[in-house]
Amino acid sequence: MIPLLPPEEALKRFNEAHIADAVKDPALAKSMSQLNVFRALLNNPAITHAQSGLAGALMGSKTLNPRIRELVILRTGWRTKSEYEFVQHVGVSRRLGMNDEEILGVRNPAQCKAYSDADRAVTRLVEVGNQRLEIRDPDFAAAIDARAEYVDRTGSLERRQRLSVIRWSVGATVSLLVVAWFGVPAIATRVTPLLPTGIELKLGDAVNMQVRAMLDTRKKGAAFDCGTAAPEIPGRAALDKLVRRLEAAAALPLALRTNVVRRTEANALALPGGQLYVFEGLIAKAENADEVAGVIAHEIGHVAHRDGTRAVLEGGGLSFLFGMLLGDFVGGGAVVFAAKTVLQSSYTREAESAADAYATDLLNKTGGDAHSLANILGRIGGATEPGMKILLNHPETKARVAAINNATAINARSPFLDTGEWTALKKICAGP
Repeated sequence: MIPLLPPEEALKRFNEAHIADAVKDPALAKSMSQLNVFRALLNNPAITHAQSGLAGALMGSKTLNPRIRELVILRTGWRTKSEYEFVQHVGVSRRLGMNDEEILGVRNPAQCKAYSDADRAVTRLVEVGNQRLEIRDPDFAAAIDARAEYVDRTGSLERRQRLSVIRWSVGATVSLLVVAWFGVPAIATRVTPLLPTGIELKLGDAVNMQVRAMLDTRKKGAAFDCGTAAPEIPGRAALDKLVRRLEAAAALPLALRTNVVRRTEANALALPGGQLYVFEGLIAKAENADEVAGVIAHEIGHVAHRDGTRAVLEGGGLSFLFGMLLGDFVGGGAVVFAAKTVLQSSYTREAESAADAYATDLLNKTGGDAHSLANILGRIGGATEPGMKILLNHPETKARVAAINNATAINARSPFLDTGEWTALKKICAGP
């Protein structure tokens, strides 16, 4: 297969073969040099020069009837299934004034009513000249190959090109893996503190849509939220009172949005932008309102430290990189992957300890009982984050409980809810 020369190289060789001199019009010469026929022929300028001389004689002849010339070329193009040649000369024929019946008549000249006997006789000459040339002498074939530039009959050039593509692909894959392993986490850590609150809110809204769909496995829709039915409204009011007290002391730059959802796990999670999810199972296992407040305060710590935002940026960045590797240049799966990251991965030990310290300080500020966070953390084994599988006697959990208890202030405490409000909160998912 003869390759096409790059356009710049084709123009250079077109001029070197002095074809441009014969054309005389620089703009036309440049246009002609970009035609595929010349970009292929110019692999051998000598052959090109000879061909262009013949073509020039045919196209510029004052003795050869242009219509007859085009009939021969069109019939040849049709017979050899050369789409390029045929289409090129359809345009030439139309400029000569030939109509579609005459042009398409070359498909079956004997049946074309627009043709004269002379036309049919000319097109029959094509059948005589349309023969295949085969060179069986290996020495002669080798001599032709030696004089024809860029002709690779052995396939070695194609094999080298294929190996080059494989090497570049492997190199690109390794580069992406290195960036994914070392670069993305570092970038996410540095970008997170600089992210404007408005952008974080939009990011949280996008992730929230996916997270909610993943949590609502039974497709309950609006009924997935607790606190909306009439018997649940007092529980919702109690939750709002508890959250307002924590939120006032936290003084975050964004408003918290807290939802209790019908999930049986003793769990809670925070998304970028201040969206908190408290699971029904957590309230069911809590022994008092301060325990619920302690877990929510812990999640507020993650919001304040932007841990969820960092996890989403890291997870979304990894998805985008590997999407590029696999062909997803738009990054359409990044948000879905980031949402799964929030649900399925654990925070680092440092992030959990920082959230515990934040929660303890927040509970001390509000006059709550920080021991309650340590109590529920010890009772449910520290599994207050998605993906965590920490047993009750795990030393890390014991260390966290001890750190919370040691940091708890000794001061007058005021329960977050009274007995009636706590009873209402326990029924927030009771249903109609």
